[in-house]
Formats: sequence, structure tokens, C-alpha cells
Amino acid sequence: MPDVAAARRVVVDDADLCPDETSLLHLVNSCAEAGRLILLTGQSAPARWPARLPDLSSRLRATQAVGIDPPEEDLLRALLGQHLQARQLALPKSMQEWLLVRLPRSAAAVQQAVARLDHDSLACHQPITRALARASIPDLLSPETADDESVDDGSMMDEH
Repeated sequence: MPDVAAARRVVVDDADLCPDETSLLHLVNSCAEAGRLILLTGQSAPARWPARLPDLSSRLRATQAVGIDPPEEDLLRALLGQHLQARQLALPKSMQEWLLVRLPRSAAAVQQAVARLDHDSLACHQPITRALARASIPDLLSPETADDESVDDGSMMDEH
């Protein structure tokens, strides 16, 4: 068990999936005793987690829950631009829009997509196009829109 008295912050990601409720209970109690805040992340509010230990269940019901909504369109667009710029990739706006329509609505998906597109583009010495995206990130592209040809990828002309 970590020394929570020495920790500045305690964070447990995916705490709702913790297989050892006893350890989680001890961690929550240790943080409370040391006067440390603990951040527990999960897919739902802690009060809804199916804890079998009554003490843990009680503590989880007493926590304050804050929901985090998926990022809005403007934030995803800015993140995509930031990741492209960090990798010095010039991608036409139409191709950026094509990606945004098809990628999952998460910052992690945008980051992963740009990293894989950059890697594969460099490896095959080709610009990033719809064809490259379909080959590079098929697991990230939405199946219902991956083959949609209605948005031009800009591969024939560069937009500025």
C-alpha cells in the first residue's frame, strides 16, 4: 500500500474496476486519516459501484461525484490541430474535418490517430489521405462513416 501521508495527490484510475475491494477501502481510509484528497475515476458515480464490502459501499456513497462530458466539437478540433502542429503535419482542413467526423469523441482517440497517421505516413513516404487513414486507423474510424465519400480529403489539392 502506498504511503499516502507522503503523497501530495492520490489518484485511482478505473477504480470501479478494482478487483480488490479491501485494498481500495484501506486506501480510502488512509487518505481520510492523513487528510489527503483522493480522486477515483470510473465509468459511473462511485455510489453506483457494486461494492460488496459494506464499509466501502458506505464511503463510496458519501463521495462527491462529478461527471465529465465528452469533449465538444471545438475542443476536438483544437486538439487535432495541436497534435498535428506538434508533429509538424500540414493536413488540409477538409481532411481534418473528415477525421473529426469519423473518430471517437475523445482526446485520447485524436492523439492516437495523429500519432499512428504520422508514423504510417513517414513509413510509406505518402501524405495523409483517406486511404492511408482507412489503412492506419481502421479500429478508430466509425464503421458507418469510414467509407462515406461525401467529404473530400484534400489529397488532390492543398488548402491554406
